[in-house]
Amino acid sequence: MGAIAATTQGGAAATTSVRIAASTHARLRALADQLGQSLGTTLDEAVKCYERDLFFRTLDAQYAALRADETAWQEYLREQEEWDVTLGDGLEGEPWETG
Repeated sequence: MGAIAATTQGGAAATTSVRIAASTHARLRALADQLGQSLGTTLDEAVKCYERDLFFRTLDAQYAALRADETAWQEYLREQEEWDVTLGDGLEGEPWETG
């Protein structure tokens, strides 16, 4: 197991140590070197990417479940059509309008 250790310096955010496999540490180090940034910054960005990926995979699964329920899907589409009429609210006379 490798470990990432960090300390609080100069008013920076509090940090902690995390135990990770040596192979994961090596991969993280390679990414950090490639990006020219610290291990901590690289790990922070990796976690943000993972969170974003998980969010969109969950969203996709929820839309799939909604589409699987024909009644609920049709209700969703009707509601979306109702809201579509508000897209131009307050934009009358704007230069991009063509007519």
